Amino acid sequence: MSGYRHRAITVVAVVVCQIGACTSIPHERPNVLLVCIDTLRADALGSYGADLDASPSLDRIARRGVVFEAAYSTASWTKPSVPSLLTGLLPFDHGVLQAGHSGSDVLDDSIVTLAELLQGAGYATGAFVENAHLIDRYSGLAQGFDTYVEEAGTALGVTDRFFSWLESGVRKPFFAYVHVLDTHLPYTPNAGAFDDPADTARFAEWGMDGSGWKLVRRALEDGTAKLSAKDTARLRRWYQAEVRWTDAVLGRTFELLEARGLLENTVLIVTSDHGEGFLEHGSIDHGYGPYAELVHVPLLVAGPVVGTGGRREQAHVSLIDVVPTIAEAAGIAPPEGLPGRSLFDPESARVVMTEEMRGDRHITSVRDAEYTYIRTVTGDRGTRTIRLPADLKPGTRVRMRGAVVEAAWLVDYVKKLDGTDNDLELSGVLWVPKPGAPPYLLGHEIVFGNGSPEPPPMLREAGAVWAKADLDVRSEGLTVSEIEAIPAGADREIEVEGTITDVAILSAEYVRLQLGRIVAFVHRDARWKDFNSGDSRIVEFPALAQERIHEELYTRSLDPGELRNIADESPGILGGLRSFADAAHTQRQPLRAPTSRLDAATRERLRALGYLD
Repeated sequence: MSGYRHRAITVVAVVVCQIGACTSIPHERPNVLLVCIDTLRADALGSYGADLDASPSLDRIARRGVVFEAAYSTASWTKPSVPSLLTGLLPFDHGVLQAGHSGSDVLDDSIVTLAELLQGAGYATGAFVENAHLIDRYSGLAQGFDTYVEEAGTALGVTDRFFSWLESGVRKPFFAYVHVLDTHLPYTPNAGAFDDPADTARFAEWGMDGSGWKLVRRALEDGTAKLSAKDTARLRRWYQAEVRWTDAVLGRTFELLEARGLLENTVLIVTSDHGEGFLEHGSIDHGYGPYAELVHVPLLVAGPVVGTGGRREQAHVSLIDVVPTIAEAAGIAPPEGLPGRSLFDPESARVVMTEEMRGDRHITSVRDAEYTYIRTVTGDRGTRTIRLPADLKPGTRVRMRGAVVEAAWLVDYVKKLDGTDNDLELSGVLWVPKPGAPPYLLGHEIVFGNGSPEPPPMLREAGAVWAKADLDVRSEGLTVSEIEAIPAGADREIEVEGTITDVAILSAEYVRLQLGRIVAFVHRDARWKDFNSGDSRIVEFPALAQERIHEELYTRSLDPGELRNIADESPGILGGLRSFADAAHTQRQPLRAPTSRLDAATRERLRALGYLD
């Protein structure tokens, strides 16, 4: 372990050798710009197979640099992965694993960071970041940075602060770390991302521009809600709109650097801390495991040490390779014993690893040339309880807020109201899919009853508008008795107000409330407002098994999405990769083990499973 903590910084003469070319380091040390686009999966860029207009600015960088086609993060979320990017260490070595903003799980100051390495060699160092996990008191990542600007805003804000720093008289060479968050939920895509009224309605109902998406994510994971293929495609389209916006902002950044004569002598590396899921493994967002959609990230390298641009490298590489790469480009010896290697190292046989902890789960993965091995160890959760207000009962009038997925209410706020009237009120986006079609409000088809006001003019055409509707609880369906538009600038909440008709405790996670025809799933972490706080009901659920180990094995040439677990079919391969993962943890060995190939017997087993024709 002492090699990982080595702080001696020695300047050495270096020749950068890469596959197909060798280039001497320029006499003048290059500037270094490391850009991390949070939540950017590799296949979101044109250079990795997306539509041609997905990322024109980054694709230009790809054409003048090197594209690493098989680059992997070290975890499926930010907290463990960015320290790997900035130290060259795997998560089980840098130790930053747990979520939370307590300040207790931060990078130890004994660990040498990339910024400290370059700072010691005379570089000006600055970081400009947007992500709560990167706030220094929660991460310890400011080590070695002369300037560390956290909570820097949108991509425009982050890059503007970077330029302000450059133009403040900062000495050269410089090292800058730029971390932008716009591709992360919540989304704020422009109007062009909404092709039909259903887009507007779904975006509002799911809370995609607020916190509602967290409710949707949780409900999808536990099966409370489901999304259709069309709705999943909507999510991906909104995400791609954020990618295009971020690409445009970074394109502006690169153009400004070029106009100032800085880009020519700047080593530019663009990557991501992790990807994003769109129900490939039953969830959206990220952090649910080291699957391809979450840990296969883009990695572009351009600048004076690259030589001939436009190349594509297929060897497995990892975020831990960025520190030794930059050290080599700058002519500086990296700390001894780092598990990564320079990206210019032509060695092709490579194993990459990930590690993360989410709650009571410890997840490790190993990827070699052919297989992906994932091991999840779940600890003892003990007895589970759910605590509910004692005065939560039928007849209580409430107002609830949250998100709606296909008429399923997912609630994180319940306020007790005075009064005993039976009115049922819904607030949300009222929309009509096509002319003459019935209108929908919060997942329900609604009708206008006798004596109710005339439907708004927009209901004669396809469209969407925020509205508040009072419903006639005596009717068979959801019949509107009154309706009014909610103007822009007014409070717009996905909301239901009514009287509870039934309460059912479903599990240690959810209580189900019925308000007439509205069914709401209220999570254990919901906020109960104005209920009796002095008394509560506590319901216990049996303890789970003490410790469970779940292993997965995928063959990527036949199953690139890592969807079919073949662990039971290939015990030999499983055991070998399991042993390698154990050895890497206990011995901290460099990840240069021989890689697996599909042998004839394995091919026959996979053919029987339907993988091969």
